Amino acid sequence: MVFVKICGLRTTDAVEVAIKNGADAIGFVLSPSPRQVSAARARALVDQVSVAVVCYVIYSFIFPLSTMGASVYLRKIAPSSDVASSLAMGLTMQHAAAVVVPIATGFVLNYVGYQIPFLVATVFAAITIIITRKLDPANQKSPRRLKEDAARLAV
Repeated sequence: MVFVKICGLRTTDAVEVAIKNGADAIGFVLSPSPRQVSAARARALVDQVSVAVVCYVIYSFIFPLSTMGASVYLRKIAPSSDVASSLAMGLTMQHAAAVVVPIATGFVLNYVGYQIPFLVATVFAAITIIITRKLDPANQKSPRRLKEDAARLAV
């Protein structure tokens, strides 16, 4: 069996014709070329709802785990009175990032290409893993938290 891939598609009609005629894969030219389309346009040309659903489901599992992890870690190092306000500030920062990052990434995707955001995200992920592995809650407790722990042990 021959695998058929049609590249350089620029319109929804061309995508539909390729799929209707049995193309196994379709491709878009994102680099400078007469057939170039922006990443956003390529995404609009392909209706991959299943991919979006899978990404959303994965995110739905990961997000609560990251929040729980931050909460547990913060409870180990911060005084009890600071935990709620620190978690609230963290959530506020996550919401701000959820608005700013897609907009900034959209501009980068349109003007630079998809490679740069991917590489930047990979670097951030690697840095996060390295820093997380080096965290030691016992040595990062604030002076107020140390006093709270000492008071609990004294009772």
